[in-house]
Amino acid sequence: MPFAGLTFDAWAAASGLTGANALPEADPDGDGQTNFAEYVFHSSPTASSPAPQDVGTVTIGGQQRVTLRYRRWADREAAGVV
Repeated sequence: MPFAGLTFDAWAAASGLTGANALPEADPDGDGQTNFAEYVFHSSPTASSPAPQDVGTVTIGGQQRVTLRYRRWADREAAGVV
């Protein structure tokens, strides 16, 4: 998907989303990930694809914590995703 550098609205349009399916909180492919999560995780909003890519745990300072590994466009921070 050649969507690097796009704002959310431009990404949604380029992904073929329209109307209510183009809203950040929509989940048109029914995979449990909102469009905004699909945008952040660099996955498809029109084909079921789980994100994050990997889930695990790690112990830090005696406390167990959840770890997530996922794909994300490097420019999403510049687009306001932090």
